[in-house]
Amino acid sequence: MSWSRLVRELGTAEPPTRGDHFRIASNTKTMTAALILLLAQDGKLRLSDPASAYAPGVPGGEHLTIAELLKMRSGPVRARAQGR
Repeated sequence: MSWSRLVRELGTAEPPTRGDHFRIASNTKTMTAALILLLAQDGKLRLSDPASAYAPGVPGGEHLTIAELLKMRSGPVRARAQGR
């Protein structure tokens, strides 16, 4: 078994501090999608609802559904480019 340890800077053994920041990239997308699916299962939202129903400031959100956003193949910028 191999173990890894989080370090403040690669090549050092210095541990991170509470003030350090790390890029987490897309790690939260899966958790967010799972929570949205649970809300849909509980009837608190519908995947066919427009994004603007929950986030009014999303550009073109009235033309994007929650389901489209969960596919991670669509988004406000792409929707605008497609004239939606």
